[in-house]
Amino acid sequence: MKKQKQTYVLFSLIIASMLFSACGPKTVEQQVEKLIKSENRDERQSISYSLADSLSIHPAELLIGLHSNPLSIEALQDMLTRYSEIIATRPTETEKALACVRFITEPNPQNQDTLNEHKIELVLHGLQIADINANFKETLIKAANLHGNIAMLKLIEAWYSDEKSNSVLDAIKSFQNDAVLYLVNRIETDTIAVDLLARFGQPVVNTMIAKMKDKEQSVRFAAGDVLVQMLKYDPDAVIRLTSAIDDGGVKMIAKNYPFYIRLGQVGTEKLLLKALDFHFDKEMCVDYLNCGNNELESGASGIAARHGYWVTSSIGSHGGPKWGSGN
Repeated sequence: MKKQKQTYVLFSLIIASMLFSACGPKTVEQQVEKLIKSENRDERQSISYSLADSLSIHPAELLIGLHSNPLSIEALQDMLTRYSEIIATRPTETEKALACVRFITEPNPQNQDTLNEHKIELVLHGLQIADINANFKETLIKAANLHGNIAMLKLIEAWYSDEKSNSVLDAIKSFQNDAVLYLVNRIETDTIAVDLLARFGQPVVNTMIAKMKDKEQSVRFAAGDVLVQMLKYDPDAVIRLTSAIDDGGVKMIAKNYPFYIRLGQVGTEKLLLKALDFHFDKEMCVDYLNCGNNELESGASGIAARHGYWVTSSIGSHGGPKWGSGN
């Protein structure tokens, strides 16, 4: 009886092995083929995870070869999600997983435009994974930079759609001057660009201070808005501007008055008027007269008279900085 029981167990294992061999894909090629043909989302995800778990580049090679099929891109997204988990939880397998991530996301050597567009979308997918691992994120950001400014524009577009992902924000910042230049050219009419640029902090402070002296009034005032917004994200970055208030630095205030008017800090009116009086400028005075703060408007009228100007009213509106408008 004991021998029969052992024989029965052995026989059942053989049968199970035969059944598995008959029903389940034997090779990576067969798994990919089954994935592409499957109409079941859960099954496709399960196969994708299994392919990622192999930590081989071969499955990605096959799927990238089928990149015109949406299910192939979906599978690569699932694999990236799985790699992020592997990198976060299996330190000994990190390098293999990162190699697969690089293969999926870095530009195609043959520079195929359509494929590289898909790869940029895959970078975006990876960056938007929740609780992203630092090594995983760094690899994706490097891939984005290898794709160049086309990837930067896609990242900014993604930020405009959902201003939440710190990983997407870090990727945009990694483009440094290219991203700054692109955003600076939009700040006159684009409040999201103003806010995004403000999040860069210290690296853009000097640029914004220079822009507050631009010949275009709208540029000067938008630059002031960027610096005011920056107070929310990186107050230390604008310390030399804000400290001028405490130090009574009228020269600094006069040179950057759009910032202080748009900041609209209660109690700074006398200092702003002192800056106007000591460093009088006709255009600056007109902006004070139309800023919406009664104390500044009244004081500016008296200062204008002392400097030989009459103040008159006219029909129309003035496009100057408004008190507290940057907050």
